[in-house]
Amino acid sequence: MEYESLRRDIDEVFHRRGVLVNYIPWGLKDLLKVVDYTTQEALLQGRKLIILSPRFFQREIRERAAERAAQEDRSTVILPSRRLPCSAIGGEIRIADVVNHCFGGWKCPYQKGFDLSIFREILSGERDLWSSRRLLEEAGMCPSRLVVDLAAEAAVVVTDYPFVFHQGFRRLLSDIAQDPRRTVLLMVEPYYLLSEVDEEYTYTITEESLKGEWLGEIGRLPGVLEEDLRILEAIKEGLLEIIDDRRRMVKESQLFGNEESEVAKRERKPQNPRVIKRHEIIAKLTERVDIAPEEVVRVLRRLLDLKFERPEIRWRYANLYLFVKFSVEQYGSVLRYYFQEGGEEGIRVSVLHPGDVIRDVIDEVWGVIITATGSYPTSAYTDLMGLGTGDYTLKVYFDSSEYEDTVRVFIHDGIYFPKPWREPGKLEEAIVKSAEFLESFIKYTSDVGGRYAVVFPSFRRKDEILGLISPPAGVVQISDIREKPDGWWESTEEKMEKENWILYLVGNSSLWNHIIGKEISLRGVLLFDVPHKGNWMVVEERKKLMRSRYGRVKGTFLGEYLHPFYLINSMISHNLLHKKKAFMVLVDRRYSSTGIRAGLPSFIRSVTTKNPIPMIDDFFSQ
Repeated sequence: MEYESLRRDIDEVFHRRGVLVNYIPWGLKDLLKVVDYTTQEALLQGRKLIILSPRFFQREIRERAAERAAQEDRSTVILPSRRLPCSAIGGEIRIADVVNHCFGGWKCPYQKGFDLSIFREILSGERDLWSSRRLLEEAGMCPSRLVVDLAAEAAVVVTDYPFVFHQGFRRLLSDIAQDPRRTVLLMVEPYYLLSEVDEEYTYTITEESLKGEWLGEIGRLPGVLEEDLRILEAIKEGLLEIIDDRRRMVKESQLFGNEESEVAKRERKPQNPRVIKRHEIIAKLTERVDIAPEEVVRVLRRLLDLKFERPEIRWRYANLYLFVKFSVEQYGSVLRYYFQEGGEEGIRVSVLHPGDVIRDVIDEVWGVIITATGSYPTSAYTDLMGLGTGDYTLKVYFDSSEYEDTVRVFIHDGIYFPKPWREPGKLEEAIVKSAEFLESFIKYTSDVGGRYAVVFPSFRRKDEILGLISPPAGVVQISDIREKPDGWWESTEEKMEKENWILYLVGNSSLWNHIIGKEISLRGVLLFDVPHKGNWMVVEERKKLMRSRYGRVKGTFLGEYLHPFYLINSMISHNLLHKKKAFMVLVDRRYSSTGIRAGLPSFIRSVTTKNPIPMIDDFFSQ
C-alpha cells in the first residue's frame, strides 16, 4: 500500500481545496488509515471534519478519529442520522429536516432550557438516547436539537450519508461548522449513496393532504397575500386534477389483458400510465396559476420563512414546497402516480441523477475525500457525483498483480429473470431453474466445506426459490428473516463461528451489512437476479436519463446496474479478497454483456457458462 503517496494526496486537498477519489481494495484496515490521516490533517488545519460512512463501519471509524482528536483535546461525536422523535409534530423527524423545520420563523416550544451536559452524557454512552426521550421532554428539551448542538462543539462528526445530502444541508453546515468553507467531507464506502439520495429526495403529495384544512390555515398567517392564496389554491386544484386523471388512466389500462396489448398501443393507451411527465406538472401550473413555474417556486419559498404558529402545518407546507420545487426545476426528476390499495392516492417525485444534488454539497465545502475498496469503473463515482473533468483527482493505491486469479467471477447465462409484465410466465421458469441450480450448488459446497453466502434480491424471491429445494442433511444453514425475534442475532453469530455453513440472505439487509462490517471471510458467493434498489419505475426512468447523457452502454450501467455492482464489489473487496482463492457466481444472463462485465474490478477474471460448478471445482484445483 502506497501510504506515503496517499498521505500526500490527502494533504493536498486540505491545502489547495479539491476532490480526491481513491480506490484501495484491501478492506477496513486501509480505510482506517485514510481516516487517521484525514483526521490528523483536519485538526492541524483547524477544519471541521464530517465523516460519512455506512453504519457498520462507524464504531471503528469513531474510535480511530476520537483517538486522534483526544490528542488535541478535541471531541468526536457519532450522530444517529436517521430519525429522532419530535414532540411538536407527534411523530419522528429526519435528522437533516431539523434545520428546515425547527429553525424557521416560528418558535418551537421545545427549544428552551437546553442543558448541554445532558446531551453530552447521552452521547458519551452513559445514558441511552432512546431511553432518555422522556427525560429530555420533561426538561423541555428537544431530542432532535442535540444533533446540531453537539455537532457544533465537536471537531469531528461521524454520521450516515443522509446527514449532509439533504435540502437543508446549507443551513445545517452553517450551524454545525459556522463556516462551511472550512469543512471537509470524508466519504467512506459510498456505495449506498444512490439509495440514500433516492430516500432523501423523494417527496409525496397525497390526495388526502391536498384536501385537508391545513392549506386554509396558511391564509391566516401574517404576511400571506391574496395573490399567494390564489397560487396555493391553483396548485392544489391542479395536482388534484392530475391525480384524478391518473386514477382514471390506470383503471383503463387494467381493462386490457396481455392479449389486447397491441390494441392498447393502437388506441394510444399509456404503457405506463403511472409515470407523470414533468411537462404535465408545468403545463398544469402554467394553465391555472398564469405565472412562470419558476416564480411559483420563489413564492412558495418566501412563505416558508413566515412565522407558523403550528409546527405540523409548517411541516406539511415544507413538503408541498419541496415537491413543487423538484417537480419544476431541472433535476432530472421523475413523477409517478402513487396509490395504496384501499388507502391514499397521490403523486411522488424522485430525483433521478444524484449528481444534480450532490454537486451542490461538494461545491459548498472546502474539500471532499472519497475512499472506497470497491474497484468500480473509474467513472462511476465521478459521474454519480456530478464531477467534471479536471476538478477532481482520481488515484488508485494498489498493485493488482498480487490479486490476479485470486477471485474468479462466473456468470451463469443459462438463467434469466425477466420483468413479469414483459414476458409473462418466463419468471416462474427462471425460479424453477434457479432452485435446481441452488440444490446442486448446496451439494457441492457441503462436499468441499467452507463458508458461503447465497444472496437474493428480496425476501419474496428468497422464499420462492428456497421453497422448491430439499438441502442434504448435515448442512449448517443460516437464513436471513425479515422479522428477527429476540435471540436471533446471538444464535446466528454462534452458527457463523463454525468452519462450514451456507448463509441465505437478502442484499442490503442488516445481515449483509454485518457480514461486510465484520469482514467474515467467505469461500464463495452466489447472487441471484439483479438486485435493484428502489421503485422499478424510478429505475426505468433513471436508465432513460442516463442513456441520454452518457450513451446506451454506459447509461445502462449507471441507470440499471450500478447499485447491484456496489453490492458485488463490496463483497469482493471486503470478504473474498481475504482468502487465497474465492469465487462469485452471478446468476442472470444480463451480467454477461460486455458493458456490464466492465463493472467488475479490472484485475478479476470473469467467465460465462451455463454450468459454473465444474469450472469452480477446476478453479480451486489449479
